[in-house]
Amino acid sequence: TLSELMEKEGVYHTLITMQTFHQIEDEEADSELFESEKSPLFKSPSNSSLHRIKSTRGSSFAASKGDKEEKQKFKHDQAEEEEDVPPVSFIKVLRLNVAEWPYILMGTISAIINGAMQPLFAVIFSKIIVIFANPDPEVVREKSILFSLMFVAIGVASFFTMFLQGYCFGKSGATV
Repeated sequence: TLSELMEKEGVYHTLITMQTFHQIEDEEADSELFESEKSPLFKSPSNSSLHRIKSTRGSSFAASKGDKEEKQKFKHDQAEEEEDVPPVSFIKVLRLNVAEWPYILMGTISAIINGAMQPLFAVIFSKIIVIFANPDPEVVREKSILFSLMFVAIGVASFFTMFLQGYCFGKSGATV
């Protein structure tokens, strides 16, 4: 059973306490709870409020009833705070960002070009496969050089648009 494994203080005990410790560190960073309320780690297994192990995304952690109640209360308070936010129109947001419009526009154009690069690469790649089926070696050589230059052009264009996209969106975001 769980309590027997915890009493042996072996590998399983170490695994659980390490994961519980990491969860406690995260909770300390997020909220200001008292040590006695959040740490089943420092209590003995028989006296602990540790009542189950829950698995999420491949990791396990220990939870107590008090922790669950506080998390639910925190989520409820957060929901109330979010409800008090007044609605803002999209046009008003755009007006507030008038100074960043050149960066946003250039970043958007770069993102569109960048998005077109992958399908363009796929189309050219499929055409070059057909070329190698041609029995004439001279035609294969000429078209191979042409398509190789197209791949280089796509790479260069992708480099510049990716840089421009990151710079423009980064600059507009930093200004905002």
